[in-house]
Amino acid sequence: MLREQETKFGTISRQSDLSQYITDIYTHLYSSDAHALGIVEAQEQCWANVPVRVTNETNAFLTRNFTLKEIHDAIRTLPKGKAPGHDGVPMEFFQECANEVAPMLLKAFTTMLSFGEASAYINKGLITLIPKSGDHSKLNNWRPITLLGSTYKVLAKMVIRRIQAFLPHITRPNQMRFMEGRSILDNTFMAQESLDWAVESNQDLVLLLLDFEKAFDMIEWGFLFTALSKLGFNDIWVSWVRAFYHLTSFDALLSSLLNPFEGPSVLNCGNVELGSAPDFQH
Repeated sequence: MLREQETKFGTISRQSDLSQYITDIYTHLYSSDAHALGIVEAQEQCWANVPVRVTNETNAFLTRNFTLKEIHDAIRTLPKGKAPGHDGVPMEFFQECANEVAPMLLKAFTTMLSFGEASAYINKGLITLIPKSGDHSKLNNWRPITLLGSTYKVLAKMVIRRIQAFLPHITRPNQMRFMEGRSILDNTFMAQESLDWAVESNQDLVLLLLDFEKAFDMIEWGFLFTALSKLGFNDIWVSWVRAFYHLTSFDALLSSLLNPFEGPSVLNCGNVELGSAPDFQH
């Protein structure tokens, strides 16, 4: 449990002050920076070189009506032993009562996606802090984990399972993260092979390592939705993805206190429990 925090103004130890301080930090962290100097121009250059990769046939497959079998498959394949979100319902309950729960979920999901939005209850997250190594009086040594409800996880799993088969066709070969059948270690081996080649052939070589702080927590929502459209996903699919970020809100769980704050304008997916919003990177 986080009991105190060192700041430039001194040590904060009272739980109510500590809760407010941490809430302010994460509210600022997940605030939009879409209109910062140079952002619009950089995005325009980016979109100018993005080819359309999604066909009409793919869109038709992705946006067909969900089935009861898909819900059963999603429930069955989601892992057990995960902490529940705000609803307090573990995935084990859904798996034990799948025959009773699945028809209700199908009706709810069909209604939600037809309007392109999910309810505020489903899109509510619970952020808890997990200690890492180092000085625990510094917030950087605590990892924020967003716990999401089982209903959200089932819907997200269904959407992910639909697009998985098409990801190799719309992502670059060197996109290793979040890709089934690919390993992030392949890029490490590629860099090592390039270095060996340069040494053996006496070639000049420049290696550039870029490490973006909290990279996956800083993806602008608008950037994500535009990227999907530019790749050729139709309006229906984009609206389905957008539904995962509609009316989002979070509570920060610190000891026994809950501090609510509104949903951010950037993705909080770098440290989110399984079932978080799908990550469609290219």
